Amino acid sequence: MVGITPPGFVGAAWGTALSGFVPITMYPQLSPATGWAIFERGSTGGFMVGRLQAGATLAQARAAANLMMARLLKQYPDVHIPVEILVFPENRSRPSPYVASYMPLIVSALMTLACLVLAVAAANVANLLYARAADCERDLAIRGALGASRGRLLRQLLSESLLLALAAGAIGTVVALVVLPYLNQMVTPSDFAPAADTGVDWRLLVFTLVASLAAGLLTGLLPALKATRLDILPLIKDGVPTLNRTRHRWRSLLVVGQIALSCVVLVCAGLAVRSLRQLSHVQLGFRPDNLLIASFDLDRQRYTAEKGAKFQADLRERVQALPGVRSVSVAEHAPFDTTMSTNGDISAEGAPVKDNTQFDFTPCQAVDQHYVETTGMTVVQGRDFTARDTAGRPPVVIISSALARLLWPDGSAVGKRLLINQQQQPIEVVGVLGEGRFWNLTTPAQRFLFLPLAQKYHGGVRLLVRTEGNPLQLASTVEQIVREIDPDLPLFGIHTMEDQMANSPNALMPLRAGVLIAGGQGAIALLLAALGVFGVVSFAVTRRTREIGIRMALGASVGEVIRLVTSDGLRLVAIGLALGLLLSLGVTRVLTSLLYGVSPTDTTVFLAVPAVVLAIALLAAWLPARRAAKIDPAVTLRAE
Repeated sequence: MVGITPPGFVGAAWGTALSGFVPITMYPQLSPATGWAIFERGSTGGFMVGRLQAGATLAQARAAANLMMARLLKQYPDVHIPVEILVFPENRSRPSPYVASYMPLIVSALMTLACLVLAVAAANVANLLYARAADCERDLAIRGALGASRGRLLRQLLSESLLLALAAGAIGTVVALVVLPYLNQMVTPSDFAPAADTGVDWRLLVFTLVASLAAGLLTGLLPALKATRLDILPLIKDGVPTLNRTRHRWRSLLVVGQIALSCVVLVCAGLAVRSLRQLSHVQLGFRPDNLLIASFDLDRQRYTAEKGAKFQADLRERVQALPGVRSVSVAEHAPFDTTMSTNGDISAEGAPVKDNTQFDFTPCQAVDQHYVETTGMTVVQGRDFTARDTAGRPPVVIISSALARLLWPDGSAVGKRLLINQQQQPIEVVGVLGEGRFWNLTTPAQRFLFLPLAQKYHGGVRLLVRTEGNPLQLASTVEQIVREIDPDLPLFGIHTMEDQMANSPNALMPLRAGVLIAGGQGAIALLLAALGVFGVVSFAVTRRTREIGIRMALGASVGEVIRLVTSDGLRLVAIGLALGLLLSLGVTRVLTSLLYGVSPTDTTVFLAVPAVVLAIALLAAWLPARRAAKIDPAVTLRAE
């Protein structure tokens, strides 16, 4: 050991707490089986961290990096790998540089929805403050008559709204701290310990304080200004509350705004739900049900290739003998792993050599002869790997249909030979798999390449077990078998294939997180909008009690009173829905790149959201209307 990092520093890998750091030149000692392979031709990428010089800009750094890469390409013209260098701020590399291009869009979308929900809540609070100010008109008028200035009355009302906002901010902070651990569970599981830092620090607390004060000031200012603009003499003479049309108009506008913004949030949430549903029903090309995944790394235990192959065969044989096990396989990776071995130079034998701009990275991994059976894939041409495909036999490969069409568009791929990284020995294609998604769930036709594990040994592998029932019931038994073979070998990352898809950033995890957050925001916005409608209608009922009593005394039926009261509320809802749908048409077009299999103007969503909002708003308006219908005309008129 030559040094100790400062307290709190756990590395630059997002969400991962590393225990130690070694020079990259020690890789052969840490992984003898692969040695210097990461520095050889065929390595497909790497990451570097640097600090800008004082006064240097990011644009200057990008220009310098591109110039350096252009010089390297001229210096090594025979390197046929698509080389590109990307330079971006370190905070844009979280959770992964691979998603740095669209993560800001995802975060911006969620923050925008959060701001819309905050706006709905602010409008709701402003409505309540309008109602309270209306109830306090006489009290404020008396205070004004006794000499209180308008500024003093304003300070009184604003102090109340600011205290409410601070209390709400404190409650929201406590709720966020309670919910945060559950949100952290959406982070993709890793083979390493997660970072202890949850992201809550003084900056977030300061932001919450400022946001609470701003919300309290904005929601309380306009009602306070309206409430203190009093005509004192009529209010003191007449103690009977009436419906002030001007102030009621402001409250109605706030309700319209609430409904419109709630509609936008719900449409975005609905599109996310539809996208997740579409994505969860795509054709995978394999069966994720009843599939257990566990990981172990023989390289870290310094197994030789011969000893490691024997261990893998012994483990597979013992697990296969367990009751309830259909098939067992060992593979370098499982579908939708967060990392995947790739090659950038796959070409048909005899094809012209391509330049380094014509290749795409192709996932390439080693699997044993039972992999296709265990995962439930289908061989559409040729055969699967067999026990004869050993290290002493000619190299063979199984490819995906998409790769077969790319390399041999005019004929069958079986029996043909391909080259990986322009190596001297060609590899024969013995099988072609059906269409499938093994790396990215949103890409339909994916190129993939499988090599037999017996010909391309790997010590760090996944154990895949196809079971009759719940695969997790066999997890402890599989761990026991591993301990019996090698007590010092840890078995980690035990989960099902369905969990893998749910938590993989290449599969369902991004949309699941988006649906959860956007759905919660939509539910809160809808609840607030319903409360706004309820508040406006209740306020109108209170102020129109005399009118309703007179109408009922003159023979108005219960149904007529309910229609009279609810019509105003539903009119506001209809206007808000119309505005909300128009806003949604513009907002959702920005989200097109985040949707899968769903149009930004999806008819189902744009019909379902107004129906749900209208039903909730109708209930919110009906409750105070029902109360108004129970008014006793005699009691009302006697009180007048």
